[in-house]
Amino acid sequence: MFLVGVDPGGTTGVAWRDRSSVVRSVDVEVGLMWEKVADVVAMVRSVVEESGPGGWSDCKILCEDWVNAPKSVLRRDANTPLVVIGALYGAFGRRVSLGQNAALAKSTFTDRRLKELGLWDKRSAHERDAVRHVLLGERREEKRRKG
Repeated sequence: MFLVGVDPGGTTGVAWRDRSSVVRSVDVEVGLMWEKVADVVAMVRSVVEESGPGGWSDCKILCEDWVNAPKSVLRRDANTPLVVIGALYGAFGRRVSLGQNAALAKSTFTDRRLKELGLWDKRSAHERDAVRHVLLGERREEKRRKG
């Protein structure tokens, strides 16, 4: 199973493990420019088509579940994660999974753990969160395969 992790928001992190098993990640700036959401969709499409060993046939997009925190309601870009998630669903349908809880990903793959794995340097907070979603997804897939 080829997994793509997405941390949706004003800055959206996208992460994946390439064909050589190296974890890659990028940030896509969205902010309040809704047309930039198309850049997120294009990035995910490009990642799957260029790096996914089975292409779309064996792919899952793991998107961080979004909860509107009371403090974030005051921000102008508070709904950006919803727009990103909606665009991903519109483009990729059932390949998008929202079963990735931010707290679980961060507590399972802490900053210390990412540093130990060599996955910390030069990544933004959004990229690191997307990486956490890929790693958590891989762990879940491995458990599922083992039964």
